[in-house]
Amino acid sequence: MSHPLMLLDTNVFINHPDVLNQLGSARVAVSLEVLRELDNLKVGGGESAYAARQAVRNLALIMTEDNELGSGSLVYENPSNRSVVVEVRADLAEVSDLKGDDKILAELELLASENSDLKPRLFTYDLNLRLRATSMGVPCASESEMSFFGYSSSGEGLSCDGLVVVKDDFWGGYDGASEGSFYVMTIPESYRQALVVGCYIDDGREIYNISRFDRDTGRAYLRVASKKSIGTISARDDRQRCAFDALSSDDVDLVILTGGAGSGKTILSVAHALSGVDSGLFGSLRVLKNKPPLVEEDGFLPGEMNDKLIPYVPGVVCAVAELGYDLEGLIESESISFTSINTIRGASWYGSEVVLIEEAQNLTPKAIKAILTRLGVGVKCIITGNLSSSQIDHKSLGATTNGLARVVDSFADYEGSVHIQLQSKYRGGVAAHAEECL
Repeated sequence: MSHPLMLLDTNVFINHPDVLNQLGSARVAVSLEVLRELDNLKVGGGESAYAARQAVRNLALIMTEDNELGSGSLVYENPSNRSVVVEVRADLAEVSDLKGDDKILAELELLASENSDLKPRLFTYDLNLRLRATSMGVPCASESEMSFFGYSSSGEGLSCDGLVVVKDDFWGGYDGASEGSFYVMTIPESYRQALVVGCYIDDGREIYNISRFDRDTGRAYLRVASKKSIGTISARDDRQRCAFDALSSDDVDLVILTGGAGSGKTILSVAHALSGVDSGLFGSLRVLKNKPPLVEEDGFLPGEMNDKLIPYVPGVVCAVAELGYDLEGLIESESISFTSINTIRGASWYGSEVVLIEEAQNLTPKAIKAILTRLGVGVKCIITGNLSSSQIDHKSLGATTNGLARVVDSFADYEGSVHIQLQSKYRGGVAAHAEECL
Protein backbone atom coordinates (compact mmCIF):
# COMPACT_ATOMS: atom_id res chain seq x y z
CA MET A 1 0.00 0.00 0.00
CA SER A 2 1.21 3.51 -0.70
CA HIS A 3 -0.03 4.96 2.58
CA PRO A 4 2.66 5.81 5.17
CA LEU A 5 2.67 3.43 8.13
CA MET A 6 1.06 5.20 11.11
CA LEU A 7 2.52 4.04 14.44
CA LEU A 8 0.10 5.07 17.18
CA ASP A 9 1.41 5.72 20.69
CA THR A 10 -0.57 4.68 23.76
CA ASN A 11 -1.76 8.24 24.51
CA VAL A 12 -3.51 8.40 21.12
CA PHE A 13 -5.68 5.42 22.12
CA ILE A 14 -6.32 6.92 25.57
CA ASN A 15 -7.50 10.23 24.14
CA HIS A 16 -9.30 8.63 21.18
CA PRO A 17 -10.27 4.99 21.96
CA ASP A 18 -12.27 4.83 18.72
CA VAL A 19 -9.44 6.18 16.55
CA LEU A 20 -9.30 3.13 14.23
CA ASN A 21 -12.92 3.74 13.21
CA GLN A 22 -12.40 7.47 12.70
CA LEU A 23 -9.49 7.32 10.26
CA GLY A 24 -9.86 7.52 6.52
CA SER A 25 -7.86 5.16 4.31
CA ALA A 26 -4.81 4.27 6.41
CA ARG A 27 -2.27 1.64 7.35
CA VAL A 28 -1.77 1.53 11.10
CA ALA A 29 0.90 -0.22 13.16
CA VAL A 30 0.45 -1.05 16.83
CA SER A 31 3.44 -2.16 18.89
CA LEU A 32 2.99 -5.01 21.37
CA GLU A 33 4.47 -2.61 23.92
CA VAL A 34 1.50 -0.27 23.36
CA LEU A 35 -0.87 -3.21 23.89
CA ARG A 36 0.93 -4.03 27.15
CA GLU A 37 0.66 -0.41 28.32
CA LEU A 38 -3.07 -0.37 27.52
CA ASP A 39 -3.46 -3.63 29.42
CA ASN A 40 -1.79 -2.12 32.49
CA LEU A 41 -3.82 1.10 32.28
CA LYS A 42 -7.20 -0.64 32.03
CA VAL A 43 -6.97 -1.92 35.62
CA GLY A 44 -8.80 0.17 38.23
CA GLY A 45 -10.98 3.25 37.96
CA GLY A 46 -10.73 6.68 36.41
CA GLU A 47 -11.03 8.05 32.90
CA SER A 48 -7.72 6.59 31.70
CA ALA A 49 -8.72 3.09 32.75
CA TYR A 50 -12.10 3.45 31.08
CA ALA A 51 -10.51 4.73 27.86
CA ALA A 52 -7.94 1.91 27.91
CA ARG A 53 -10.67 -0.72 28.29
CA GLN A 54 -12.62 0.83 25.44
CA ALA A 55 -9.53 0.91 23.19
CA VAL A 56 -8.69 -2.73 24.00
CA ARG A 57 -12.27 -3.80 23.19
CA ASN A 58 -12.07 -2.01 19.82
CA LEU A 59 -8.74 -3.69 19.05
CA ALA A 60 -10.11 -7.09 20.08
CA LEU A 61 -12.94 -6.74 17.55
CA ILE A 62 -10.35 -6.18 14.81
CA MET A 63 -7.68 -8.69 15.81
CA THR A 64 -9.57 -11.91 15.01
CA GLU A 65 -8.79 -14.76 12.60
CA ASP A 66 -11.70 -13.76 10.37
CA ASN A 67 -10.16 -10.31 9.81
CA GLU A 68 -6.55 -11.45 9.40
CA LEU A 69 -5.07 -10.85 5.94
CA GLY A 70 -3.14 -14.08 5.67
CA SER A 71 -2.73 -16.70 8.36
CA GLY A 72 -0.18 -15.66 10.98
CA SER A 73 0.46 -12.30 9.32
CA LEU A 74 -0.76 -10.21 12.29
CA VAL A 75 -2.22 -7.82 9.72
CA TYR A 76 -5.95 -7.20 10.05
CA GLU A 77 -8.68 -5.42 8.16
CA ASN A 78 -10.95 -3.27 10.33
CA PRO A 79 -14.45 -4.70 9.76
CA SER A 80 -16.06 -1.38 10.78
CA ASN A 81 -13.82 0.64 8.46
CA ARG A 82 -12.38 -1.59 5.72
CA SER A 83 -10.15 1.16 4.37
CA VAL A 84 -8.06 0.83 7.54
CA VAL A 85 -5.52 -1.98 7.85
CA VAL A 86 -4.04 -2.66 11.31
CA GLU A 87 -0.67 -4.37 11.69
CA VAL A 88 0.50 -5.63 15.08
CA ARG A 89 4.27 -5.28 15.35
CA ALA A 90 5.77 -8.28 17.15
CA ASP A 91 8.61 -7.84 19.64
CA LEU A 92 12.02 -7.59 18.03
CA ALA A 93 14.88 -9.59 19.50
CA GLU A 94 17.23 -6.61 19.13
CA VAL A 95 15.25 -4.55 21.65
CA SER A 96 13.94 -7.29 23.96
CA ASP A 97 15.68 -5.77 27.01
CA LEU A 98 13.93 -2.38 26.63
CA LYS A 99 10.55 -1.23 27.93
CA GLY A 100 8.04 1.58 27.44
CA ASP A 101 8.96 4.55 25.28
CA ASP A 102 12.55 3.31 24.91
CA LYS A 103 11.29 0.11 23.30
CA ILE A 104 8.78 1.87 21.03
CA LEU A 105 11.46 4.29 19.81
CA ALA A 106 14.00 1.54 19.21
CA GLU A 107 11.48 -0.53 17.26
CA LEU A 108 10.53 2.46 15.14
CA GLU A 109 14.19 3.31 14.47
CA LEU A 110 14.88 -0.25 13.30
CA LEU A 111 11.76 -0.29 11.15
CA ALA A 112 12.67 3.02 9.49
CA SER A 113 16.25 1.91 8.77
CA GLU A 114 15.36 -1.55 7.43
CA ASN A 115 12.41 -0.68 5.21
CA SER A 116 12.22 2.91 3.99
CA ASP A 117 9.36 2.02 1.63
CA LEU A 118 7.02 1.75 4.61
CA LYS A 119 7.53 5.44 5.42
CA PRO A 120 6.79 4.87 9.14
CA ARG A 121 5.62 7.88 11.11
CA LEU A 122 5.06 8.17 14.86
CA PHE A 123 1.80 9.65 16.13
CA THR A 124 2.01 10.80 19.76
CA TYR A 125 0.93 13.67 22.02
CA ASP A 126 3.99 13.16 24.22
CA LEU A 127 6.22 16.14 23.39
CA ASN A 128 9.26 14.60 25.05
CA LEU A 129 8.84 11.43 22.97
CA ARG A 130 8.47 13.55 19.84
CA LEU A 131 11.73 15.38 20.64
CA ARG A 132 13.57 12.13 21.30
CA ALA A 133 12.25 10.59 18.10
CA THR A 134 13.24 13.62 16.06
CA SER A 135 16.75 13.65 17.53
CA MET A 136 17.11 9.99 16.48
CA GLY A 137 16.00 10.75 12.95
CA VAL A 138 12.68 8.97 13.42
CA PRO A 139 9.90 10.75 11.52
CA CYS A 140 6.96 12.05 13.57
CA ALA A 141 3.51 13.16 12.48
CA SER A 142 3.37 16.81 11.50
CA GLU A 143 1.26 19.39 13.31
CA SER A 144 -1.42 19.24 10.60
CA GLU A 145 -1.53 15.44 10.83
CA MET A 146 -1.93 15.50 14.62
CA SER A 147 -4.63 18.16 14.33
CA PHE A 148 -6.87 15.51 12.75
CA PHE A 149 -7.30 14.01 16.21
CA GLY A 150 -8.85 17.18 17.56
CA TYR A 151 -6.22 19.40 19.07
CA SER A 152 -2.75 20.77 18.64
CA SER A 153 0.23 19.06 20.25
CA SER A 154 2.56 22.01 19.95
CA GLY A 155 0.66 24.47 22.11
CA GLU A 156 1.10 27.24 19.55
CA GLY A 157 -2.49 28.30 20.17
CA LEU A 158 -1.50 29.27 23.72
CA SER A 159 0.86 32.04 22.61
CA CYS A 160 -1.36 34.91 23.87
CA ASP A 161 -1.38 34.92 27.66
CA GLY A 162 -4.10 37.56 28.00
CA LEU A 163 -2.09 40.79 28.32
CA VAL A 164 0.06 42.19 25.51
CA VAL A 165 2.33 45.23 25.95
CA VAL A 166 2.23 47.53 22.91
CA LYS A 167 4.25 50.56 21.83
CA ASP A 168 3.11 53.96 20.58
CA ASP A 169 2.97 52.67 17.01
CA PHE A 170 -0.04 50.56 18.02
CA TRP A 171 -2.28 53.63 17.80
CA GLY A 172 -1.18 54.49 14.29
CA GLY A 173 -4.44 53.07 12.91
CA TYR A 174 -6.72 55.00 15.27
CA ASP A 175 -8.52 57.98 13.75
CA GLY A 176 -10.64 58.97 16.76
CA ALA A 177 -13.64 56.79 15.87
CA SER A 178 -15.81 55.43 18.68
CA GLU A 179 -19.11 53.61 19.24
CA GLY A 180 -20.55 54.04 22.72
CA SER A 181 -17.84 53.04 25.19
CA PHE A 182 -15.70 51.43 22.48
CA TYR A 183 -12.75 52.83 20.58
CA VAL A 184 -12.91 51.57 16.99
CA MET A 185 -9.64 51.18 15.12
CA THR A 186 -7.58 49.16 12.68
CA ILE A 187 -4.82 47.32 14.51
CA PRO A 188 -1.44 47.48 12.73
CA GLU A 189 -0.57 44.26 10.91
CA SER A 190 2.57 43.73 13.01
CA TYR A 191 0.41 43.18 16.12
CA ARG A 192 -2.41 41.07 14.70
CA GLN A 193 -0.90 37.62 15.15
CA ALA A 194 -0.08 38.33 18.81
CA LEU A 195 -3.66 39.28 19.71
CA VAL A 196 -6.89 37.36 20.16
CA VAL A 197 -10.40 38.58 20.83
CA GLY A 198 -10.91 39.13 24.56
CA CYS A 199 -7.26 39.80 25.37
CA TYR A 200 -5.96 43.00 26.96
CA ILE A 201 -3.34 45.48 25.80
CA ASP A 202 -1.15 47.75 27.90
CA ASP A 203 0.21 50.87 26.18
CA GLY A 204 2.01 52.11 29.29
CA ARG A 205 -0.76 54.58 30.16
CA GLU A 206 -3.94 52.50 30.23
CA ILE A 207 -5.16 48.92 29.86
CA TYR A 208 -7.75 48.11 27.20
CA ASN A 209 -9.82 45.04 26.40
CA ILE A 210 -10.19 43.94 22.77
CA SER A 211 -13.89 43.06 22.79
CA ARG A 212 -14.24 42.42 19.05
CA PHE A 213 -11.48 41.67 16.57
CA ASP A 214 -11.23 40.65 12.92
CA ARG A 215 -7.65 39.46 12.42
CA ASP A 216 -7.87 39.58 8.63
CA THR A 217 -8.85 43.24 8.42
CA GLY A 218 -7.43 44.32 11.79
CA ARG A 219 -10.75 45.96 12.70
CA ALA A 220 -11.14 46.00 16.48
CA TYR A 221 -13.34 47.41 19.26
CA LEU A 222 -11.47 48.39 22.43
CA ARG A 223 -12.70 49.53 25.82
CA VAL A 224 -10.88 50.70 28.94
CA ALA A 225 -10.51 48.04 31.64
CA SER A 226 -11.86 50.10 34.50
CA LYS A 227 -12.56 47.47 37.16
CA LYS A 228 -9.82 47.42 39.80
CA SER A 229 -11.46 45.72 42.78
CA ILE A 230 -14.22 43.30 43.80
CA GLY A 231 -15.67 43.54 47.28
CA THR A 232 -12.79 43.86 49.74
CA ILE A 233 -10.21 42.53 47.25
CA SER A 234 -8.18 44.95 45.13
CA ALA A 235 -6.04 44.08 42.13
CA ARG A 236 -2.40 43.72 43.12
CA ASP A 237 -1.01 43.90 39.58
CA ASP A 238 -2.11 44.61 36.01
CA ARG A 239 -3.02 41.02 35.26
CA GLN A 240 -5.27 40.77 38.30
CA ARG A 241 -6.86 44.02 37.12
CA CYS A 242 -7.57 42.34 33.76
CA ALA A 243 -9.05 39.36 35.61
CA PHE A 244 -11.35 41.62 37.65
CA ASP A 245 -12.47 43.38 34.48
CA ALA A 246 -13.22 40.10 32.68
CA LEU A 247 -15.07 38.66 35.67
CA SER A 248 -17.20 41.81 35.97
CA SER A 249 -18.03 42.17 32.26
CA ASP A 250 -21.59 41.31 31.26
CA ASP A 251 -20.33 40.48 27.77
CA VAL A 252 -18.00 37.73 28.97
CA ASP A 253 -19.56 34.33 29.71
CA LEU A 254 -16.34 32.36 30.11
CA VAL A 255 -13.29 33.50 32.10
CA ILE A 256 -10.18 31.30 32.13
CA LEU A 257 -7.60 32.12 34.80
CA THR A 258 -4.31 30.25 34.59
CA GLY A 259 -1.15 30.68 36.59
CA GLY A 260 1.11 29.20 39.23
CA ALA A 261 0.43 28.54 42.89
CA GLY A 262 -0.36 31.72 44.81
CA SER A 263 -1.15 33.86 41.77
CA GLY A 264 -4.73 34.51 42.95
CA LYS A 265 -6.80 32.37 40.56
CA THR A 266 -9.17 30.94 43.14
CA ILE A 267 -9.59 33.86 45.52
CA LEU A 268 -10.36 36.30 42.67
CA SER A 269 -12.97 33.88 41.32
CA VAL A 270 -14.60 33.22 44.69
CA ALA A 271 -14.55 36.94 45.60
CA HIS A 272 -16.37 37.83 42.38
CA ALA A 273 -18.96 35.07 42.78
CA LEU A 274 -19.78 35.68 46.45
CA SER A 275 -19.80 39.46 46.02
CA GLY A 276 -22.35 38.92 43.26
CA VAL A 277 -24.41 36.63 45.50
CA ASP A 278 -24.41 39.33 48.21
CA SER A 279 -25.60 41.99 45.77
CA GLY A 280 -28.23 39.78 44.16
CA LEU A 281 -26.41 39.68 40.82
CA PHE A 282 -25.93 35.92 41.17
CA GLY A 283 -28.07 33.31 42.85
CA SER A 284 -25.30 30.94 43.82
CA LEU A 285 -21.78 29.63 43.24
CA ARG A 286 -21.42 26.05 42.03
CA VAL A 287 -17.91 24.59 42.43
CA LEU A 288 -16.98 21.67 40.16
CA LYS A 289 -14.04 19.41 40.93
CA ASN A 290 -12.93 16.06 39.60
CA LYS A 291 -12.06 13.50 42.22
CA PRO A 292 -8.59 11.98 41.92
CA PRO A 293 -8.37 8.37 40.65
CA LEU A 294 -7.48 7.09 44.14
CA VAL A 295 -10.86 8.29 45.42
CA GLU A 296 -12.71 6.73 42.49
CA GLU A 297 -11.08 3.40 43.31
CA ASP A 298 -11.43 3.46 47.11
CA GLY A 299 -14.99 4.78 47.38
CA PHE A 300 -16.71 7.83 48.80
CA LEU A 301 -16.32 9.83 51.96
CA PRO A 302 -19.39 9.84 54.23
CA GLY A 303 -22.03 12.57 54.17
CA GLU A 304 -23.87 14.63 51.57
CA MET A 305 -22.29 15.63 48.25
CA ASN A 306 -20.90 18.85 49.73
CA ASP A 307 -19.26 16.88 52.57
CA LYS A 308 -17.72 14.43 50.10
CA LEU A 309 -16.12 17.10 47.93
CA ILE A 310 -15.01 19.79 50.40
CA PRO A 311 -11.75 17.91 51.23
CA TYR A 312 -10.77 18.15 47.56
CA VAL A 313 -11.30 21.90 47.14
CA PRO A 314 -9.03 23.38 49.84
CA GLY A 315 -8.35 26.44 47.69
CA VAL A 316 -12.02 27.39 47.64
CA VAL A 317 -12.42 26.65 51.36
CA CYS A 318 -9.44 28.86 52.22
CA ALA A 319 -10.66 31.64 49.92
CA VAL A 320 -14.10 31.62 51.53
CA ALA A 321 -12.52 31.96 55.00
CA GLU A 322 -10.05 34.65 53.89
CA LEU A 323 -12.92 36.70 52.47
CA GLY A 324 -14.68 36.55 55.84
CA TYR A 325 -17.55 34.19 54.93
CA ASP A 326 -18.86 31.23 56.92
CA LEU A 327 -18.76 28.16 54.69
CA GLU A 328 -21.45 26.23 56.59
CA GLY A 329 -23.75 29.25 56.45
CA LEU A 330 -23.22 29.60 52.70
CA ILE A 331 -24.03 25.91 52.20
CA GLU A 332 -27.16 26.10 54.36
CA SER A 333 -28.44 29.14 52.42
CA GLU A 334 -27.57 27.36 49.15
CA SER A 335 -25.30 30.26 48.21
CA ILE A 336 -22.54 27.77 47.44
CA SER A 337 -22.59 24.11 46.43
CA PHE A 338 -20.01 21.52 45.42
CA THR A 339 -20.61 19.14 42.52
CA SER A 340 -18.58 16.16 41.37
CA ILE A 341 -17.79 16.15 37.67
CA ASN A 342 -18.59 12.43 37.74
CA THR A 343 -22.28 13.22 38.34
CA ILE A 344 -23.03 15.96 35.79
CA ARG A 345 -24.05 13.89 32.77
CA GLY A 346 -27.52 15.04 31.71
CA ALA A 347 -27.52 18.10 33.98
CA SER A 348 -28.37 21.63 32.79
CA TRP A 349 -27.57 24.88 34.59
CA TYR A 350 -29.47 28.07 33.86
CA GLY A 351 -30.00 31.52 35.27
CA SER A 352 -27.88 33.70 37.50
CA GLU A 353 -25.35 31.10 38.60
CA VAL A 354 -21.57 31.12 38.67
CA VAL A 355 -19.95 27.81 37.77
CA LEU A 356 -16.33 27.50 38.95
CA ILE A 357 -14.22 24.66 37.52
CA GLU A 358 -11.12 24.12 39.67
CA GLU A 359 -7.80 22.49 38.66
CA ALA A 360 -8.90 22.08 35.04
CA GLN A 361 -5.43 20.94 33.95
CA ASN A 362 -6.38 17.53 35.37
CA LEU A 363 -9.46 17.21 33.16
CA THR A 364 -9.47 15.52 29.78
CA PRO A 365 -10.76 17.41 26.73
CA LYS A 366 -13.86 15.18 26.82
CA ALA A 367 -14.54 16.05 30.46
CA ILE A 368 -14.21 19.81 29.88
CA LYS A 369 -16.54 19.52 26.90
CA ALA A 370 -19.07 17.62 29.01
CA ILE A 371 -19.06 20.45 31.55
CA LEU A 372 -19.27 23.36 29.13
CA THR A 373 -22.17 21.78 27.24
CA ARG A 374 -24.19 21.87 30.51
CA LEU A 375 -24.14 25.69 30.61
CA GLY A 376 -27.35 27.54 29.83
CA VAL A 377 -28.21 31.18 29.23
CA GLY A 378 -27.18 33.55 32.02
CA VAL A 379 -24.49 31.32 33.55
CA LYS A 380 -21.05 32.78 34.20
CA CYS A 381 -18.35 30.12 33.95
CA ILE A 382 -14.88 30.49 35.48
CA ILE A 383 -12.13 27.95 34.81
CA THR A 384 -8.93 27.91 36.85
CA GLY A 385 -5.79 25.84 36.49
CA ASN A 386 -2.07 25.71 35.93
CA LEU A 387 -0.75 24.88 32.44
CA SER A 388 2.57 23.72 33.89
CA SER A 389 3.09 19.96 33.45
CA SER A 390 4.32 19.75 37.07
CA GLN A 391 0.75 20.42 38.23
CA ILE A 392 -0.86 17.67 36.12
CA ASP A 393 -1.74 14.54 38.13
CA HIS A 394 -3.64 12.72 35.35
CA LYS A 395 -1.38 9.97 34.02
CA SER A 396 -2.29 10.30 30.34
CA LEU A 397 -2.36 14.11 30.11
CA GLY A 398 0.43 16.51 29.26
CA ALA A 399 0.92 20.28 29.27
CA THR A 400 -0.75 20.67 25.88
CA THR A 401 -3.15 17.70 25.79
CA ASN A 402 -5.21 18.40 28.91
CA GLY A 403 -8.69 19.92 28.96
CA LEU A 404 -7.50 23.31 30.20
CA ALA A 405 -5.05 23.72 27.31
CA ARG A 406 -7.73 22.55 24.89
CA VAL A 407 -10.31 25.08 26.05
CA VAL A 408 -7.79 27.96 26.03
CA ASP A 409 -6.89 27.06 22.46
CA SER A 410 -10.45 26.42 21.25
CA PHE A 411 -11.95 29.62 22.71
CA ALA A 412 -9.12 31.94 21.64
CA ASP A 413 -11.30 33.65 19.04
CA TYR A 414 -14.66 33.37 20.83
CA GLU A 415 -16.01 36.84 21.66
CA GLY A 416 -17.63 35.77 24.93
CA SER A 417 -14.45 34.43 26.55
CA VAL A 418 -11.27 35.84 28.12
CA HIS A 419 -8.08 34.03 29.14
CA ILE A 420 -5.67 35.66 31.59
CA GLN A 421 -2.36 34.12 32.65
CA LEU A 422 -1.65 35.40 36.18
CA GLN A 423 2.09 35.61 36.76
CA SER A 424 2.91 37.18 40.13
CA LYS A 425 3.08 34.94 43.22
CA TYR A 426 1.63 36.21 46.50
CA ARG A 427 2.50 33.38 48.85
CA GLY A 428 5.73 33.18 50.83
CA GLY A 429 9.20 33.14 49.31
CA VAL A 430 9.53 29.37 49.75
CA ALA A 431 6.30 28.73 47.80
CA ALA A 432 7.35 31.08 44.99
CA HIS A 433 10.79 29.48 44.75
CA ALA A 434 9.32 25.96 44.76
CA GLU A 435 6.86 26.87 41.98
CA GLU A 436 9.72 28.15 39.82
CA CYS A 437 12.51 25.70 40.57
CA LEU A 438 11.09 22.31 41.63
